[in-house]
Amino acid sequence: MSENIEKIKAAPFLVSSSQQRDFTTIVAPDYICDANISDLLRKVVSRYNQPTESGKAILIEISDSEVGTIYVVFRTVWALEEYIGNQGNEVLRDPARPIPFIEGFVLKKPIASDVVSPTNFEMAHQQVVNFYQAFWQSPQPVQKSESFDLQTDTDTSSNLVLFKTQFSSSGRISQDKSWRCISTLIPDGDLSGLCSVTFSPDGKLIAARYIDQTVKLWDWSKQRIEFSQVFWKTKSVSSIAFSPSGKTIVTAVFDQSRESIIKVLNWRTREENSFQQKSREATCCIVTCYDLDQEWLFSGSQDIELWNLSQEKHHYSFPRSNFCPITSLAVSPNCKILASGDEKGCIKTWGTKKGESRGKARPSLNSINSLAFSPDSQIIASASKDGKIKFFRVENLEEIREIVVNSSINSVAFSSSGQILASGSDDGQIRIWDVEKKDLILALDEHKKEVATIAFSTDGLLASGSKDGKIKVWREGR
Repeated sequence: MSENIEKIKAAPFLVSSSQQRDFTTIVAPDYICDANISDLLRKVVSRYNQPTESGKAILIEISDSEVGTIYVVFRTVWALEEYIGNQGNEVLRDPARPIPFIEGFVLKKPIASDVVSPTNFEMAHQQVVNFYQAFWQSPQPVQKSESFDLQTDTDTSSNLVLFKTQFSSSGRISQDKSWRCISTLIPDGDLSGLCSVTFSPDGKLIAARYIDQTVKLWDWSKQRIEFSQVFWKTKSVSSIAFSPSGKTIVTAVFDQSRESIIKVLNWRTREENSFQQKSREATCCIVTCYDLDQEWLFSGSQDIELWNLSQEKHHYSFPRSNFCPITSLAVSPNCKILASGDEKGCIKTWGTKKGESRGKARPSLNSINSLAFSPDSQIIASASKDGKIKFFRVENLEEIREIVVNSSINSVAFSSSGQILASGSDDGQIRIWDVEKKDLILALDEHKKEVATIAFSTDGLLASGSKDGKIKVWREGR
């Protein structure tokens, strides 16, 4: 730091909601109010609408604003009855949902992580609560807060851990790290939301699986459907995959007898092959790989099964250690390790040849929604419903780093370089991360509903699928 902490000014802010309005900026520093950009604070922080993990706070550097670069430090809690002058500490509801209370302070100078103390948050809280009580009784324009000098606590062990990220008022961090949407694929009709998208091996096609058991194959550059298949109109969730040769696409469907069936579709000849799974679950995970001149398919539902696509037959059933449904599968690029995630937050690794157990970890108490291997097959990334991305060494499932998103994460994918990871989550955001630094490069927010699925092509394109049925294709830097 360039100067003593006591000389750095901070001004409180509050973003919350009322019975009349959704998220709104209620309190902001005077210079932000005078510049008429208080809505920028709402835009930046309103996506963090779930309580921040205890002992942590979020720091966002906002560049290119009308008042220059500013730094926003905040956390989210549920608003309490006492915040509006009532007795008790019951959570306020609007009318039934808990009301997020996003509070913190804004600075014009950067600060070190070790000076964000509970004392400074309490000083900000005293101001914003007074304004919130008046706002709740009669919604009014944003109120100006009074600045205060940051203070340090003598007990530094109580300081909050900061999760750092960046935001640009232009929607990008910098021109050399920009991403832009180059194609939007919108199917005809009212299809249920997407559950999986994947690129063909050559990157020219995108296969999509919808919740109503429709499969579509897009030539994304021409925005043209090359293949479409509608199965029984039973809703189910399954991933979709290309065979390594790209000749067929594979997914699982739930038939009228409530049996889970794997469909292997030759999109050129329209020929179809079916594999009967052991499981009777409506959710299935599918991954493929190429090894020893053979194409292999792994399916996971209640059981994990291995199929030989080249010979069109079942090859092996993995030993069942419990009856917890499988929610995600990934196979290493070298085709030696299979990773599975389940509904109870457990990750397991297996040898693909003999199905032997290699390791086990439990990074979450919530469902593991997605798994991804790094291109060198050395790292596994997991994404869970609790909004956390965790990275593990493949050899022993040792956890090596963590990223917190504060929104349920549905899908993660490594780029072909392994240097960046993309995530898609329930708040509609696609986030691009620097893997080594754990830094957020930027967030893409063109989807209007939850981002259910993402996938990279081998040449660095990114595809994303939303529950509104739309697919977007993104390109970096040009």
